[in-house]
Amino acid sequence: MSEEHHITPLKTYLLVAGTLFFLTAVTVWASYIDLGSFNIVLALLIAGTKAGIVATFFMHLLWDDKKNATIFVGSLMFLAIFIGITTVSYTHLTLPTKR
Repeated sequence: MSEEHHITPLKTYLLVAGTLFFLTAVTVWASYIDLGSFNIVLALLIAGTKAGIVATFFMHLLWDDKKNATIFVGSLMFLAIFIGITTVSYTHLTLPTKR
């Protein structure tokens, strides 16, 4: 039983690393801009993009069995749903006031 191994060129790793550094700089830059409550949304979008890039290239999901990529994307979707439910619950929660 032989398995085929994918060898990623160094240029790809350097390009991915450069992209991650760029997105880190964008995150820092965006933290200095007051966008109100959208700041956290923007930071999560950038972090999610970076996590996807890391999983795709450094964890070799791009060249691995597509079932693994499907499980990864599904878990991100469930995480987004749970964060959304928590956010809606938190923003619409009315706490009892002290008398």
